Amino acid sequence: MEKMKILIIDDEGPIADMIADFCQAYGFDARVLNGGQDALEVAKDYRPDLITVDLMMPGTSGPEVVDILKADPQTSTIPFIIISSYGWTPDIAQTFKMAKGVVQKPITMKDLSHQIEKALAS
Repeated sequence: MEKMKILIIDDEGPIADMIADFCQAYGFDARVLNGGQDALEVAKDYRPDLITVDLMMPGTSGPEVVDILKADPQTSTIPFIIISSYGWTPDIAQTFKMAKGVVQKPITMKDLSHQIEKALAS
């Protein structure tokens, strides 16, 4: 049986690596993308079952990544979880509404695992 795939999009290398290590320890195939600029191409190639995306990244921000992925028929149905040290703000309200979960930084493995399970079950 093929492992479920999680694409981790986060510009903070240590955090992205920690999330990837956690996901791999729980039996997922995890790939890290250090920024959002290549998100669409990588998502189309990798075909993840779930994407985690940091909101605040230089260049292509988390909300921009989500908009790009949701606009493309090949990636529009992939669920995603927001990873952020920032809370809800009106300018990104639509991104929060589309998310299957939110994990606040600093990340706890308990919260991350709960949000992953919830997102994959929906």
